[in-house]
Amino acid sequence: MFQILIPAFRRLFPIGVLALFTATLAGQSRNVGPELVTDINVVVESPELVEGLVGYAAVPRATVDLGLVMSGESHRFKLNINNMTGQDIVFRTISVSCACGKIEVDGNALPSGVITPIELTYNAPRQGLEGKSDVRISFFGDDLDMKSLPLAELRLTASLAGILSIDQAASLFEVPKAGVSTLKFPVTCTDPVRFDALKIEKPLAFANVKTELIEEGQYVSLVLVVDSATLPPEGLRGRIDLVDTMSSRRADINIAIELQKAISISPHLLRFRVPEESKDGALRAMALLRLNPEAIPTGKHERDEDEVADKKTEVRSFSIGELACFLGDEPVRTEWKALSGNLTRVDLFLDQKQVEQFRKMPIDDSAVTRKIKWQIKLIDVDLPLFLETDFLF
Repeated sequence: MFQILIPAFRRLFPIGVLALFTATLAGQSRNVGPELVTDINVVVESPELVEGLVGYAAVPRATVDLGLVMSGESHRFKLNINNMTGQDIVFRTISVSCACGKIEVDGNALPSGVITPIELTYNAPRQGLEGKSDVRISFFGDDLDMKSLPLAELRLTASLAGILSIDQAASLFEVPKAGVSTLKFPVTCTDPVRFDALKIEKPLAFANVKTELIEEGQYVSLVLVVDSATLPPEGLRGRIDLVDTMSSRRADINIAIELQKAISISPHLLRFRVPEESKDGALRAMALLRLNPEAIPTGKHERDEDEVADKKTEVRSFSIGELACFLGDEPVRTEWKALSGNLTRVDLFLDQKQVEQFRKMPIDDSAVTRKIKWQIKLIDVDLPLFLETDFLF
């Protein structure tokens, strides 16, 4: 049994204990509708010294709980900021970490000892890991380098009602040429969306793929079971939908399933850039080559069937003997190094002449030739391997 588990993503936030504001909700209800304006009182207390990427700074930070809000709807809040730090906070730029938040404020300062109202329009997202939303509002001074610490920061948290999402928008999977593979995707659903009201819709091409929803404690997963024997040579591509039959809310994931290739190249789209240490102006791209032993053409390894049968349980290891890349008919300079096991790093270089030749090509020709061709010869394997990857620069 071959099993792939896709863990739910986690948001990462700046590390460091910042001086906390205190926030209290002035209104009676924590559930707000789009037509309501809810007041939240925020008290700014003395900041603490915090280490940032460019040194130390005193940065006050507030955590403001917006409560339970309905996903997909617009909510309005009035944040009453009471600056008790003993000094004015004069800002030049306000940065919001998510397009779901919009800030309106008069002036460019949070005066000390004065309550400054800030209007917040919060368009609650339709998706959120574990039904939560986390947004940062940062106030920057004259230094607009976003690597520096802000003068002050508000962290907005909310619990999202009515969430139905698959915690991965699109996936490409390679499965072994034999056997059964299980693909598992975490699903987030929050009241009023219910597990027992969910229905799976899949395209006809996925008729031989078993799909089901499973509930394990407080977690829900979408499970696909793929039998490689039923997989067409070109693989499968399509969209699988989850539908809440009670509210008609939907979530989807685009999935591509292919038989495992002898060599996988990542990224799929190479990006050529000028490295900092470049002296000749050549563009460089980096790729990782992963050899998949079970999918590598047999060649010398399987001429003796009896010998192969005796070694079926062995983990085969291969090494690259020769590697060449081409842009059209022109060779591309490469440097490669084995990292570990069946993983190899390859650096590709385009000189200025190649770049200029490419740029002079007609658009139609460029569209056809915007590919790097690979020719790889493995040690002790008779057949060379040929691949193509797209690129940009």
